[in-house]
Amino acid sequence: KGAPEPRVEINPVTAAKYHIGNGEMVVVETKKGAIELKAEATADIPPGVVCIPHGWAQANVNLLTDETAADPIIGYPQLKGLLCRISRKD
Repeated sequence: KGAPEPRVEINPVTAAKYHIGNGEMVVVETKKGAIELKAEATADIPPGVVCIPHGWAQANVNLLTDETAADPIIGYPQLKGLLCRISRKD
């Protein structure tokens, strides 16, 4: 009930840098894939970082991750922190 639709949390400074308004639809993409979400500007997120809560079938954040082993010792994939590109949806 508290989050009725997929969203990406973004710092207002970062949002302004990329010309993204609060509530606008954006595309978040990595080397692995892209998803569309609504931007939620919040000072709770540091500048230069976006946060995508999981749990949305229509905007599955797992589509952005890579299951390839990233840690050479334990073989764990990089699932929590990824480089991404964010832009307004046309």
